[in-house]
Amino acid sequence: MSAIRIGIDIRELRRDVKTGIARYISNFLMVAARLKPEWEFVLFGNQHTFAPALAGDYKKVIISEGSTFWWDQVELPRALKKERIDLFLSPYHKAPFFAPCKVAITIHDLTPFLPFLPHQKESFVKVMLKKIVGRLIARKVDLIVTVSQHSKKDIINLFGIPEEKVSVAYNGIPELFSPVKDANLLEAVRKKYTLARDYILYVGNLLPHKNVDGLLKAYARLPGDLIARYQLAIVAKKDDNFKILLKLCEELKIADKVIFIDFADDGDLPVLYSMASVFVFPSFYEGFGLPVLEAMACGVPVLCSSAASLPEVAGDAAISFDPHNTEEITMVIGKILSDYALRRELSVKGLERAKNFSLEKTAGNIIESIEEVL
Repeated sequence: MSAIRIGIDIRELRRDVKTGIARYISNFLMVAARLKPEWEFVLFGNQHTFAPALAGDYKKVIISEGSTFWWDQVELPRALKKERIDLFLSPYHKAPFFAPCKVAITIHDLTPFLPFLPHQKESFVKVMLKKIVGRLIARKVDLIVTVSQHSKKDIINLFGIPEEKVSVAYNGIPELFSPVKDANLLEAVRKKYTLARDYILYVGNLLPHKNVDGLLKAYARLPGDLIARYQLAIVAKKDDNFKILLKLCEELKIADKVIFIDFADDGDLPVLYSMASVFVFPSFYEGFGLPVLEAMACGVPVLCSSAASLPEVAGDAAISFDPHNTEEITMVIGKILSDYALRRELSVKGLERAKNFSLEKTAGNIIESIEEVL
């Protein structure tokens, strides 16, 4: 009997471009071959794909991509047939309409399909077209993998599909994320990013639904002595929203106390978390909210929004707040900065909470769902 062959789209793996989906793919492949050595994994990329770390036992098929639609709907199905793939796993919410094998897609969150999400930048018509195409794909594929029970419920309601078609595999945290105690390393990273001795940290992106403007407004309302002592460090790629937020900092008169870090090396992230006095995640909507767990795994106390999946992920190991209530965000930040015992309590709870989310569990849950489909 021939081995089961699993195809995976790895186009997100590029040199010097690190997206959440790229990490998702890398983390899965880091574990999958070890959990299922009898399976054969075939990775499909394009001319921009850069995945030397995945060379190992994985076969890579490079297909030149001019038109994304043509690659998705014509070139990829041909390659899947040629490689005799039994199941194709897409790390996105898109997939070939006519695949010669079973298909599983991954829906990390429903942001692309929600026209009424606060500050949604795309037009209503464009979002609704995405929703229509998304529903067609969701109904056609054999399996949908998502990252939280909250997202599963949203997917079922939005696309009108049966519950048994959607499987939950919580995101896991690489072992890289753990408390950093090396004083020399801590100081080197502090100087590298010109960080103050004490700082409040946010890690994510600057898209409007992340509510970074709300965090800035809440920070600006803190008592003067706390602002004087605690810098606000925002680790996020500087996109089109950066200038808007920078202007807001100037209007709030906090420009000299806020630092935007455009890019942090993967190896530096655990250090940045470990040095922070508190981590704040004020998002309006998340399919999961991985930075919350990364922060917990590094021992930093966490404050996070009570919206969407975040209470499910954080459990009782974080203090939650209404992301729409700036005054409440200010209050919880001020409370934790003024209470060392509370910070210590949350740090301990967070470290224990993070232990429940491993890469092995994530990959194992995905593989189990694939086995049921096959």
